[in-house]
Amino acid sequence: DFEFEPGNYYFAGREELAGREVLRIEYYPEQLFSDGRDRIEGPDRDNEIEAGFDKTSLVTLWVDPDEYQIVKFTFDNVGFEFLPLRWLVRLDDLKASMVMGQPIEGVWLPEQVELTGKVTTALGTYGVTYARIFSDYRQAETGARIRSYAPPQD
Repeated sequence: DFEFEPGNYYFAGREELAGREVLRIEYYPEQLFSDGRDRIEGPDRDNEIEAGFDKTSLVTLWVDPDEYQIVKFTFDNVGFEFLPLRWLVRLDDLKASMVMGQPIEGVWLPEQVELTGKVTTALGTYGVTYARIFSDYRQAETGARIRSYAPPQD
């Protein structure tokens, strides 16, 4: 049921990830940031920024072919020269990644999410990192009894 977004997909090789043989696929999106909307013709700054992000984005997918599952993906922007106000603030790096795991047999859930970025100003370069690790998943167990009650007899 996975729908491929418009763009260019390239097979980048086979790798081992968390003990699994996976396929590495590089995806260069065409309209990842436009959300399917048509761009308005003319000198619209929002359109220029969306187009710039689309042109400089790289999404790398690691796919387990036996499970038909994306086990990891990373989102990288390789250049930000199109952003306005670069004389004031420069966005140097932006990356996001998610690693999926199978803590419960047959169920794929996030194991780790990480975001990193770097910004340069006149005062220096600053980095930011956000990481979240998911653990201690448990399979829910439920139970119920269904009783039938007869209406009162008149």
